[in-house]
Amino acid sequence: MQTKDYIACKIKTGDSLKSLAERIGLNNYKQLQNFHNDICPKTELLQNFEITKGNTLYVPDLKEVISLNNEIKKGETNQPPLKPFKLKLDNLIASYDVTIDKTVTTGVIEKTNKIAYTLNLNYLINKDDLKILRVTKSEFYINKIKPQSKIQRLALFCSKAYYPMDLLLSKHGNIIGINNMPEIKKRWLDNKSNLEANFNGDYAEKYINNVNKKLLESNQLEKAIISDTVLNTLLLPYQRLNKTSKTVFNINYYKYHINLKVSQEVESNDTKNNTLTILQNGKVEDTRSYKDLLNPNDVNNNPFYIKLPKIEGTLNSSYQVNLEQELSTKIKAKYHIDYTTSKSKTTILTINHINN
Repeated sequence: MQTKDYIACKIKTGDSLKSLAERIGLNNYKQLQNFHNDICPKTELLQNFEITKGNTLYVPDLKEVISLNNEIKKGETNQPPLKPFKLKLDNLIASYDVTIDKTVTTGVIEKTNKIAYTLNLNYLINKDDLKILRVTKSEFYINKIKPQSKIQRLALFCSKAYYPMDLLLSKHGNIIGINNMPEIKKRWLDNKSNLEANFNGDYAEKYINNVNKKLLESNQLEKAIISDTVLNTLLLPYQRLNKTSKTVFNINYYKYHINLKVSQEVESNDTKNNTLTILQNGKVEDTRSYKDLLNPNDVNNNPFYIKLPKIEGTLNSSYQVNLEQELSTKIKAKYHIDYTTSKSKTTILTINHINN
């Protein structure tokens, strides 16, 4: 270990390098990563900007903070100003390997699943001031294994009717609907009888009926796609336009449309490789409790309604963007939501561009 003056800090839920740097008065949280790596044992090195609850982070004391801030200030005066940049959906053709790590914690019980698949995006045309983006999706793996159980295989075969899916996007890149619903409905009806012949039993019958209702009798599929976490995370740089190095905005997460306030900034600009890194940090700003999410009508209709503590949560994400290709090449996003003191959900998305 080095002889620098430091404090060993236990990482808590919701902590990020940025929030801890702000707490101790350090002006650049990348310096906090560098400081920690100078101090810590090799087994505790931080390879990126992610930190894990329960681990130890070595942070500088006040004297070192002042010294580091002086170094940062000196370095900033020698840096050329960042040029504005913008990503365009037009002509987007890209494939991504997607991995979703979901961990649900209820009390002391923790359940984790890893889902992986390939997503292909193909920009088609502008239509009435809207953009159409075709999405295709490979078969998925659960914990690195192809769907094995009857329930998993049923879900896989039902989902095949959804793709190819033509997303309707606003001119700002927000998902507002599905353009080829008639085609999706036809694919479903063509395969429905085959599904019913191969999957029987009460659960299979109920599942198939629910999918049938979702596609033919309601707009549930469109609602699910509009709030899809993977697609919205992938499209976020296009939605934000990224014209400035720093900005603050709101996003909705998951099917409950939980509101998060997000700050975004350009962390680094690699002019040699024509790439830059965008970092986003956010916190839940939502007055609702978990009970309100499950039963939204109770607030106005239940005379015995009791207000419970509001949900809390954080978002930490990074995007590596290739400016020449005008697309994201590496995305890592971590959504953590505390629904109650004993129930939480953590979703980690890893999305990597496939070089064809």
